[in-house]
Amino acid sequence: MSWATLKSRSIVGCSLYTASNYNDKYSSPKDSPPPISNTRFTSSQIAFVKEYLFHPESYAAAYDDIARAYGKGDTPESRQKLWEHFETFVLKGSENRFKFSCVWDYEYYISKNPDLRGFSPVEAMILFINFGHNEFRQTHPNFNINIYSQAKDLKTAFGDNWKLYFKHRINFFHENRTTK
Repeated sequence: MSWATLKSRSIVGCSLYTASNYNDKYSSPKDSPPPISNTRFTSSQIAFVKEYLFHPESYAAAYDDIARAYGKGDTPESRQKLWEHFETFVLKGSENRFKFSCVWDYEYYISKNPDLRGFSPVEAMILFINFGHNEFRQTHPNFNINIYSQAKDLKTAFGDNWKLYFKHRINFFHENRTTK
């Protein structure tokens, strides 16, 4: 990415900088922050992914080699091993295996949010965790939070706590509720 692009829209220290506040903080490339490729998840963001986005069955279904090694996510032990692999090699490592959820899809998220084009999967997910969830941005082709949250029983139970809708979808994926 060019310096101008980096200055106009960037994730630095897991915060979104606009051109104006970025220019105030970093006036030239010599005092610039670390490159975007060094963007990493904080421990609270990892906890968020585990609690509200990660779906072990989806992760195993997307990657045959992982399913063979750790199972299909159909037992507590398999779910734990799948999470540990994902956390270690994707969130904290450098593997590009971002098909891991029934509520999050990087390609879909980027396609529906043109302002995020050019951001890596890590950067896009950090932006969603920090900002996008409050904007009810669509995150998966088979999950529309705006429709899902209208189910009478869920609305009664969760109200405006959008995180609980994500968690419910992951935990009760097999209910086959209308989600789009």
